[in-house]
Amino acid sequence: MKFLKRTLLLLIILIFGCKENGSKVIISGNIKADTPYIVAFTTPINEAAYSPFKEKITPDSLGNFQIKLPLEKAAFVKLVITKEDGFQQITNTTLIVEPDKKYILNFDLNKKDKNEITSINGFNKLAQQELNKINNPIHIQVGARPFFKDSIASVIVSKVDSLRYIDISKFENLYKKDSISKAFFELLKLDRAYYYEALKGTIGFVKFLMNERTKGMFNSEIKTMWESCFENDLLTRSDFQNTEWGFAFAENYLYYKGYETVNFDFEKFNSRKYSSWITESINLVDTLLPKSRLEFYKAAFLFNNLIQKNYEKELVTVFNDFKKEFPSSSYTKYLNPMINEVIGFHEAIKEPFSEDIRFVKDYEGFNSFDEVLKSLKGEKLYVDFWATWCGPCKKEFKHSQELKKLLSKYNYKSLYVSIDREEKHQQWLDMVKFYNLHGTHLRANEVLSKEISEMGVNYIPRYFLVDEEGHIIENKAKNPSQLEALEKQLIQLNR
Repeated sequence: MKFLKRTLLLLIILIFGCKENGSKVIISGNIKADTPYIVAFTTPINEAAYSPFKEKITPDSLGNFQIKLPLEKAAFVKLVITKEDGFQQITNTTLIVEPDKKYILNFDLNKKDKNEITSINGFNKLAQQELNKINNPIHIQVGARPFFKDSIASVIVSKVDSLRYIDISKFENLYKKDSISKAFFELLKLDRAYYYEALKGTIGFVKFLMNERTKGMFNSEIKTMWESCFENDLLTRSDFQNTEWGFAFAENYLYYKGYETVNFDFEKFNSRKYSSWITESINLVDTLLPKSRLEFYKAAFLFNNLIQKNYEKELVTVFNDFKKEFPSSSYTKYLNPMINEVIGFHEAIKEPFSEDIRFVKDYEGFNSFDEVLKSLKGEKLYVDFWATWCGPCKKEFKHSQELKKLLSKYNYKSLYVSIDREEKHQQWLDMVKFYNLHGTHLRANEVLSKEISEMGVNYIPRYFLVDEEGHIIENKAKNPSQLEALEKQLIQLNR
């Protein structure tokens, strides 16, 4: 009898003890392409959804890949296909995944029609396909843009509510037909609630900022609309971070509370002398958000500011405080490399300028671009219009050494024109030094900046090619990250 009991006990251990701990989700796929690509994917830490927190894998020689993630309940996972350097995004797909389920994705990057690039199979197949058709802009302000010209709050609310209804009704119909799971449907509804409330709040926020230049953009009705976004339980829910838009919603709430302290007086708000905006914001978070939300929010807040690459020194202090408060945080590994870059920045700017960096003499007095080009007559120029606050501009700087080699091959030199305002003067100099931007530099004054805008430079980064006589021969030159295409332009112009 004892032998039988021991045998049964051994069998139980073998059956259950050898099973992997916890549930997981498996995402398999294939990339059909002529060149190698990388798959970046979000990791739902405690089911949190925030796309910057990503891992990367390289598909095998046939383009196959497999992702296994530990998972206890439904969560969002976003997959992004990029080139090998991770710089250029090709396409992306969002899934709502569930424990112990399998999903299959196929990416045919040779397809010209973007709608035909991705195919999704597996659990909740139809719903996954619909999920990638609904409103999910790259940033909440992008989603808010179509409403900036609307002046009546009730019209804005009606339009936003209509969009929310359209989104949810698609999935409600699938749910009634048992075509999607309850977990999928509930998470989708939560996501849409956060997105559309964050959208209304962002419209109110941007209209408040626009009111400084265009009076009447922000009125009592818009203010009431903004305030009403927070008359719900979205800030206190336990699943606050389970949607991509939870952070956007909470951030918007903090903007609202910040402006509320000065009765929505823009000039009074700007005149307040904070010891630091970043530190002040973090302190405000501690007073307004539940403790259970702080780890995720502070990690996302840090990432959101670090990714701007303004290299504020106080971010190091805020990060060190974060590590003390959350010593075992899974988010720390994503923040560490970015903090090290901030530390490196402040070490680098202590050094003198490289001999290959020079500044246009008396550039402060130039009021037209013609004056700038006349001062450099005789040189063929690749002109880079940028600013210290422009993230995409700074991303391009990683290619500056390869750019220098290419331009030298065709006897061109770099001219960097910053459109930063006077108060950013020191930051401009520091970034020129940190990124080691070999070439000629100037910071446009207010008059020159206005002319540059009138020349059609209404977005940056933007690049021109100029001949030895000071004539603009190409006003849409390719970016440094597009070296092959840029070389074709140079060859064409040299004929």
